Amino acid sequence: MLVEGPAVSFVHSAESLGAASNACRSAGIVGVSGQFNTRSFPQNEIATANGSVGSVLAFNVTTNTFKSLTDPTNENLATHITATNTQHPGYVFVSYWNDNTRGAKYKGELVAINLDNPFAANGTIELAHHRTNIANKNYYANTLPTVSPDGKTLIFSSTWGPLQSVVQTFVLDLSGKVP
Repeated sequence: MLVEGPAVSFVHSAESLGAASNACRSAGIVGVSGQFNTRSFPQNEIATANGSVGSVLAFNVTTNTFKSLTDPTNENLATHITATNTQHPGYVFVSYWNDNTRGAKYKGELVAINLDNPFAANGTIELAHHRTNIANKNYYANTLPTVSPDGKTLIFSSTWGPLQSVVQTFVLDLSGKVP
């Protein structure tokens, strides 16, 4: 399928599937909004209250439309996204920077975002603080989440601890946290 539309510079994108509904799933690309973060789009293209783009942007390949999955108001910057939960789709999992120069919302957190209805109850679920400090600007020390195919486990890297120099892997049980 050829998808035509405006050129978008997604950062750290992932292919995704929405939750099954009426035997139909929305397929798309989800990524950090990059150059489009906090920009305004026509309301029919972006689903936020004010039309501004948050840190996480989705493109639906079926409808050829964009949708902001987060509201940029006081939002920190999303860094990495995973949607490898192919057996239990519907959510993407996002890491946010622990950056004191940006907004406080989701600062240093791992969150799950509902692809179909990100602004509803359980639309964005705060899962954990990853404790990585990006002050040293070491790309390889970024928090890199990966969700299991069944959506029950999230592994992520972190420089957890006072030294902030050793990258380790941690496991987060998502049982009871993500529908």
